[in-house]
Amino acid sequence: MVHNRHLALSYRSLAGIEHEHTLLPYTLVAYRRGLYLIAAFEDSGEPRTYALERITRAESKKGTRFTLPKDYSPAAYFGSALFIKPGTPEKVELVFEPGTYDFIRIREFHSSQTLERLPDGHLLMTLEVPAAEDEWEIENFVLSFGKYVEVRSPEHLRQRVAKGLEDALARYR
Repeated sequence: MVHNRHLALSYRSLAGIEHEHTLLPYTLVAYRRGLYLIAAFEDSGEPRTYALERITRAESKKGTRFTLPKDYSPAAYFGSALFIKPGTPEKVELVFEPGTYDFIRIREFHSSQTLERLPDGHLLMTLEVPAAEDEWEIENFVLSFGKYVEVRSPEHLRQRVAKGLEDALARYR
């Protein structure tokens, strides 16, 4: 990274499949006790996030150099991400139980977050974050609150969270 050299690597997907890539390494990021590499594909310049523990081989390609795009910024790259995985933002509405008000209101989970205390004491949180079918961060975030939160929208996230809760409950029966 220091010399802006191209990087040939093997990367193991979550499904355990090895992929070979030649990347342009932009930034190394520490997040929740993990290290992540933000790197762009050599041919397209499209940056992605790679967990270092899933890189099985990496080799600096001597004699190569690249220049970071003038508009690249780690803060902008992560702007849409709830945590570390950027994507296409979508409106997400979560309704929290009344007892969670003090815990939720003092934290900013995302810059797009708005909070509204409902007349019955519940708390409505609205976020603009990636929530498509392959976006696991918002699903894990919601599941971390267990019985204290309900997904109001989008419906596809609501269904995924319901399935996650059903699967978890089945383990205890």
